Amino acid sequence: MSVWDSNPLESQLIVALVEAGILTKFQIKKLAKKRKEGECLLDTFLGTGTITEEDIAEGLADHYHLPYMRLTNLSIESELFNYVEEDLARRHLCVPLRIERKQLTLAMHNPLDFKPIHKIESEKGLSVKAVISSRSDILRVVEEQYGLPATLDKSMKGDCKSDELPEGPQSPEHPNRPRPTGPDELGETTIPDGRVRVLIIEDEAMVRKLIHRFLRRLKINTEVDFAENGLEGLTKVKERAPHLILLDLHMPTMDGFQFLQRLREDLTTASIPVVVMTSQSPQQSQQVGMDLGADAYLSKPIKPQEFETNLRSILSRIYGL
Repeated sequence: MSVWDSNPLESQLIVALVEAGILTKFQIKKLAKKRKEGECLLDTFLGTGTITEEDIAEGLADHYHLPYMRLTNLSIESELFNYVEEDLARRHLCVPLRIERKQLTLAMHNPLDFKPIHKIESEKGLSVKAVISSRSDILRVVEEQYGLPATLDKSMKGDCKSDELPEGPQSPEHPNRPRPTGPDELGETTIPDGRVRVLIIEDEAMVRKLIHRFLRRLKINTEVDFAENGLEGLTKVKERAPHLILLDLHMPTMDGFQFLQRLREDLTTASIPVVVMTSQSPQQSQQVGMDLGADAYLSKPIKPQEFETNLRSILSRIYGL
């Protein structure tokens, strides 16, 4: 099993670094061979001096049109940590900076890690504004607030959980894959014509129509396509990659879990945002979907306000819409 299978969040971050021009596919392939057993691939890059933590933070901030903030000598009110639990701060490398009008500014290491944002918004009733900071800056603030942990686990090392080397495909991209500039890019974070391509993968016709209706209410210029199962969805993605996928988890032929795993295994599609939808309880499906690399989770029956909040958040954070 490769890191693309076992840890899609790290693979998405690496894809973003390539998109931002901070790393190249050649560097990834070369340095992966030097990776020590159990070492996070990003730590390999840092340890060899290929990139610095500031390079990563500044590059991701610029790439995703988010503010970059140094946390050195920054005074943070201790009360703000009531909104970010210690486990959340350590595992997802995020710290609160300020709150104003029920909006929490959150410093994050990985802009593709949506779990802390969803947790704070759902449990604390706040909206979250993300800014990017370096991993060392965030770790320093976490240790100042909570002290050193009893044992340093890998969750503090940039979401690395696999001992395997990445084996992401190195073949040329599909010619219809969205890209911002040249042929070596792995994805896009702008939509030149302003038309958002959305793929809805759902086996129930009535639900597909309902979701389409919700999309029209957003008053965003969209081009919508449909698939009735994961296998058909993969075919649609290969034909023309969407900017966003809305995915049911429980379908015949190929379910959403299998689809999501296949999507994240492929370096050319690993960074496509995915919102999963299911009527199963969160305990049964949500964690599994998130572990496979979903960016957001919607419970059925889908509520219009929750649908709008999640989609606007993703489109704004990734595409600047």
